[in-house]
Amino acid sequence: MLQPHIHLDDSIQAPCALMPGDPKRVDVIARFLDHVQELTFNREYRSILGEYKGMKVIGISTGMGGSSVAIAVEELNKIGTRIQMRVGSAGAM
Repeated sequence: MLQPHIHLDDSIQAPCALMPGDPKRVDVIARFLDHVQELTFNREYRSILGEYKGMKVIGISTGMGGSSVAIAVEELNKIGTRIQMRVGSAGAM
């Protein structure tokens, strides 16, 4: 089922997601992945799909604030992505 905010569904079949806040940082993640493809961009949620050492990985931005991250985490769980790592700078800086 297509998720309402991240606009992804379980056909992606990626077990891992790297989650920066800023959509521009998704480009940085893409440099470390093979076979990168742009997926969606809805509001703060920009996503790509690629491979790292043969494992499918989603790079998806979450915007600012805990509620935006919570939405991404919930919707990623619903499509089967169980490993989710927040990456980027510390917001307190």
